[in-house]
Amino acid sequence: MPITDPKAEVRAYFQHALAKGIDDLGEVEARRLWAEVAKRPRGGRRGPRDRRRDAALLHEYVRRAGRCRNNTRELSALPRQIAEYAHSKWPGIFGNAVGAIEKHIRRLLRSRNWLAWLDKHPDQI
Repeated sequence: MPITDPKAEVRAYFQHALAKGIDDLGEVEARRLWAEVAKRPRGGRRGPRDRRRDAALLHEYVRRAGRCRNNTRELSALPRQIAEYAHSKWPGIFGNAVGAIEKHIRRLLRSRNWLAWLDKHPDQI
């Protein structure tokens, strides 16, 4: 008779997998491995790390900053303007919220090597 309850089906699959692990590795090692696999990963990576998206944001910043002509008030407003533009034009691609995109742009600008990276990758601009 086939199992119709999805939870019971998954339970049977896990029991079979654990039994196979015990046969192959021994009970102590199989249970240790089982506990390791069952853990939820802690933390997670911080923020988006897509170089193409970062390059697109920096390119937009450089393009708009050229028009500001050393006006610090306009320069300081650029990350927010770019974030609003990116969020409205491509929702979800650069982040889920305007504030998060703005923060990411400001972090990119603060990072020490963004100008060096732009110099090495002019084709991505």
